[in-house]
Amino acid sequence: MKFWYDLYRIFSTSVISILFPLVYCFMLLSAKHNKSIKQRLGFIQIDEKKSKSGYPRIWIHAVSVGEVSVAKSLIDEITHRLPNCSVIVTCTTNYGYRTACKTLQNKTLCLYAPLDFVWAVNNFLNKLKPDLLICLETEIWPNWIITAKKRKIKIAIVNGRISGRSIGKYKKIRSLIKYVLARVDLFSMISNKDAERIKSIGAPDKRVVIHGNAKYDNLNIKTDSTIKLKIKTQFNIKKNDLVFVAGSTRTGEEEIIIDVYKKILQKFPHLILILVPRHVERCNDIASIITDSGLSFQLKSEFKDENRQRDTQVVLVDTIGELLNIYSAATVAFCGASLVPLGGQNMLEPAMWSKPVFYGRSTEDFTYAASILEQTGGGIRVNNKKELYEKIIYLLDRPEKLKKTGELAKKAVCLSQGASKRHADEIYKLFS
Repeated sequence: MKFWYDLYRIFSTSVISILFPLVYCFMLLSAKHNKSIKQRLGFIQIDEKKSKSGYPRIWIHAVSVGEVSVAKSLIDEITHRLPNCSVIVTCTTNYGYRTACKTLQNKTLCLYAPLDFVWAVNNFLNKLKPDLLICLETEIWPNWIITAKKRKIKIAIVNGRISGRSIGKYKKIRSLIKYVLARVDLFSMISNKDAERIKSIGAPDKRVVIHGNAKYDNLNIKTDSTIKLKIKTQFNIKKNDLVFVAGSTRTGEEEIIIDVYKKILQKFPHLILILVPRHVERCNDIASIITDSGLSFQLKSEFKDENRQRDTQVVLVDTIGELLNIYSAATVAFCGASLVPLGGQNMLEPAMWSKPVFYGRSTEDFTYAASILEQTGGGIRVNNKKELYEKIIYLLDRPEKLKKTGELAKKAVCLSQGASKRHADEIYKLFS
């Protein structure tokens, strides 16, 4: 198995050695990317090292925005147990880094994550000297883990998940992954399925525990009544208006949503549709789909002008990071990437606002969320366009049932919380 890691190390080192002259030239020419590229290569400036001194020094890697939210709740719990610790958070994406700097600025040192090349990782570790590396969710970087273990740094995969779609890829390189996972001290996984999957690719059984999804721990904190009022004002939504929010939709779903919406209009002609695609760069294509359907619409970006309000029944959201708050205005909500085979999206986000949640068959990436929603009765799974139409109409026709379903969705959020505490307890054990 070491053979496969040696091969990976040689290959990764060769790649960066070949590309480094180009990367260096780009750094010189691009002031915008200079800082991020330097940090990705492990070159941390002295003034960027400023953080609380203390023990242990904990490096938490949060890929992007979703993981930053997990990191925040986890840091709160860790610092409660280890009050003298200092924390470093790294991100891969630019948006994740900016979000981390904004939300964690008083708690941590935020940096771009080093690339998985041995000398970049060594540069990073030489400057930051962590005692513990925590990789959130499914971040398995061979050079990070092997290099950290050689330095006797403790390693944990926390809030770990392995999707049904990704397990096949890991199994193809199982010899390498098994060698790497043998160096990890703790696997604190989200669900039984995640635990079984990571064991199947080499995680030692005795180091695997199951503690739920910390991503849900901050949801209740975000349900501020002023947010709901602000969204309703922005979208010109009156007290008795009915609103259908379709969030995180993917290619192939917008046509379904629009067809269902047009059919619902025959019975509820004043229903408002707010369509929030997962990727805003697809908005031009979605705009064409809406126009071809015979509907008129507005872009959310047009509301930046305070004198401009919604005057169409359909709104296409072409801005980033607003879906969570937009769900607050929903009468019913649909979570995308589920009527197409893409694993689903976080259906507990609308649930936290006490909204009935609809989603399709594909929920592999959010199995726990779907199961607890169905357990309480707050989530409604649909197999196709026909079922989505029929089940939305059923609730809209029954206001009391609609309200009760929303309350049950909120109950699912409450039942799903507490994972951060359990993960933090396992981390504390590494130092006790």
